[in-house]
Amino acid sequence: MSLHKGQYFIFAMGDRKSNFQVYAVKAEGPVWTEVGSALFWVMPKTIKCSSVFVDEKHRRQGIATAIYRYASLACHTKKLVPSHNQTPMGKAFWKDLRERL
Repeated sequence: MSLHKGQYFIFAMGDRKSNFQVYAVKAEGPVWTEVGSALFWVMPKTIKCSSVFVDEKHRRQGIATAIYRYASLACHTKKLVPSHNQTPMGKAFWKDLRERL
């Protein structure tokens, strides 16, 4: 795959039956730099984010929203639910997430 410098790409690894990791990378010329990732757990009726990270230089650019959107579409038959263990930033993000998905 070829990305132009500055473009972002979201992809997942894992079976989507028990858990999967979603990555966000940014093209920096011929090199791709990981700028964010999240681990999602798949339950019978829901999916839940166990952990999410976006590099500080890339925050407030829609990276986490894109990661959550990807996870939601990848498991479209399951409801995306919030974790019970969230940081203050996570709580603020989740509060507005429904509007962005």
